Amino acid sequence: MKLINPKPISEINQEKDLLAQKDELIAQLKAENAHLKSRDSLIQDDVTFILETLANNGMV
Repeated sequence: MKLINPKPISEINQEKDLLAQKDELIAQLKAENAHLKSRDSLIQDDVTFILETLANNGMV
């Protein structure tokens, strides 16, 4: 079986490099997303604590 219009190796290598760059970016974005979710959770806990403290002291 003969391939019809096979891609040059240089083009295949460029595509592999591009996919590797995209995979690296995805990993970075996933790590940043996890960090932001963690920060969001901490901020929500802080806000809840402040609101509960204010409510317990009759300020809300």
